[in-house]
Amino acid sequence: MKKDGVAVESLSMSKTTPFDVGEASDGSSCTSGPHAFAVLGLPVRAVLERDILDVAYATKHKECLTRCLRDQTPVDICYGYINRAYKVLHDPISRAELVVHVRGGEGDVGGDLSPQDLMHYFSLQEEVEACEGEGLQTMCATLAKSLTDALEGIDRASDTSAMTEALTKARYVSRLITTLKRKLDEIL
Repeated sequence: MKKDGVAVESLSMSKTTPFDVGEASDGSSCTSGPHAFAVLGLPVRAVLERDILDVAYATKHKECLTRCLRDQTPVDICYGYINRAYKVLHDPISRAELVVHVRGGEGDVGGDLSPQDLMHYFSLQEEVEACEGEGLQTMCATLAKSLTDALEGIDRASDTSAMTEALTKARYVSRLITTLKRKLDEIL
């Protein structure tokens, strides 16, 4: 493919979804263009260790520079895809939405939670709002664990309904984390 008369190789991109940036290393694909996992050469997983993401990002930047120098292609075209892919995968909710999207679900649609799950998240919200002092660190650990559990639920899900439910749980926890971060910022 050529962009502005320059070959862009396999990093061509459709602007149809916020996730597209091909085929991922696990063989899954996104029909409208390469997605962030494919750009960075990572498996499609909601749980992704930060150091693995950082190494993939740095590796792709080096590969891009080498290829662009060899092909006399503007580096900013390739770097744009890599930077966008990193941004999507760095955020756990964006990454989870992409996983659901790539696996055939609708990553931008919310799901329903059971009354028990809703009560659990309302209870957590009250705890976050009431939390002070040393309890803030304990709450941070609790919410981090809850987010990891929700992301693992997406990876374990065998159907789109279960993925969407786990994504909705992750979104709830992410909102609580945002609230807690604001609270911490006010203290500091």
